[in-house]
Amino acid sequence: MEKVLNTWLNHQCRALPGSIHAVLLTGPPDEGSYNCTLHWPAERRDHSVLSRVAQAALRKQQAVLKTRNNADEKTGEPLDALACPLYLSGRLFGVVAIEMTNRSQPMQRA
Repeated sequence: MEKVLNTWLNHQCRALPGSIHAVLLTGPPDEGSYNCTLHWPAERRDHSVLSRVAQAALRKQQAVLKTRNNADEKTGEPLDALACPLYLSGRLFGVVAIEMTNRSQPMQRA
């Protein structure tokens, strides 16, 4: 299952323009403890911002968008963080959180 989830995360991040890094937290459906973590890209980064946004999405059980939540280390460009709970057969099994370049409101909605 980990290989399938890694492939899915890779595909999502490559399909979303401006993706910088992401985390995918999974666990037993509807039971919590979503702590099985996958990262994109594989290199180690500070995922504390994404972890906070992911936890907010899990608590609310809906997508959470934090605009200008962080800044790119090299350029200082503002970054957005989007987290979305993931359901399989109607059961919550995790959350994905992606940090990306800042975008306009129409682009955020899309």
